[in-house]
Amino acid sequence: MGDAAVKESDAPQPTSGEASKEDVAFFQEVLLARRSLIVVRSEDSGTARKACEILDRMGLAMEAKAPAKMQTSTRHIGDVTVLDISGRITLGEGNLMLREVVNELADQNHKRIVLNLADVHYIDSSGIGELVKTHTTIRNKGGHLKLANLNKRVHDLLEMTHLSKVFDVQKDETSAVNSFQIAS
Repeated sequence: MGDAAVKESDAPQPTSGEASKEDVAFFQEVLLARRSLIVVRSEDSGTARKACEILDRMGLAMEAKAPAKMQTSTRHIGDVTVLDISGRITLGEGNLMLREVVNELADQNHKRIVLNLADVHYIDSSGIGELVKTHTTIRNKGGHLKLANLNKRVHDLLEMTHLSKVFDVQKDETSAVNSFQIAS
């Protein structure tokens, strides 16, 4: 038990600075859309894990069918940036990686971004939250974000949570890129 306590205490702890600002923006976005928000706070990793399992069973995540680690690559089609995502968008590495990549794109003044989710087969509740934060980050920088190539499970998850009303969801990458031209 002593070893477990040392490992948990060595885990990175959230800071109150910029993460809080992002969290507030995320909470406001969800609440303004008249959606429900479930927050589970616990210092016990077992309790947090169990809460995630319950939320996942209720349909806030899907069965794993993809590699454990999320990977991204960026392409440009004219003035549109396409972020190809594969693997899992989950608590920990996946959602942090997505946040870092999107913040970097926003800082580089990319205003038109398509998240190509064709190879994403697993998103947990934290991953869904990160997609909303991504949307908010890009919008706050004066940009526009579109989701493309959602598989049925991801699409159904966004429908069930009513987040399909928050995101601009396009059937494929071509439609997403072309929709930027129509909106101009």
